[in-house]
Amino acid sequence: SFACHAKNLGAAFVAMAGSAGRAATCRAAGVDAYADYRAEDLPAALGAKDFDFLIDAVGKAGQIDRALGLLRPGGVVGVYGLDEYDRCSINPRQARGDFTFANRGYDEAETHDAVVAHVRARRLDARKFLDLDRPWPLERIGEAFEAVRRRQAVKALVKLS
Repeated sequence: SFACHAKNLGAAFVAMAGSAGRAATCRAAGVDAYADYRAEDLPAALGAKDFDFLIDAVGKAGQIDRALGLLRPGGVVGVYGLDEYDRCSINPRQARGDFTFANRGYDEAETHDAVVAHVRARRLDARKFLDLDRPWPLERIGEAFEAVRRRQAVKALVKLS
């Protein structure tokens, strides 16, 4: 969804690092360059420099350091979610210059109206990462969580009634 939103906000080039199994899904969402996060030389695998923004959507403490050299001087680093959120770390010496670390907090309610507007205008298609045709019934919500945990689904839609 970050890739879709970046494109909707005017990003000319979006690159992502993630698990190899997500490459096709991410390219369908508008990602221009995709690399396995385990690549030995992540910047070379992504093939670009001078990014304005780096966002760690869901990673491990210190992972952003592997991409920090791709950030243009004066760029912005944001952390949306980490498995080890209370252990967030960044090594500024990996950067090519100064940068801003955005730590503004994230409230989904702040973006709700904008997301709905993008969906209604057909600029955001949730089908790229959500199976709208096969919602999980509420009584099987545990199975939905397990499908996401096992990476059988990117997101799970749960029908409440």
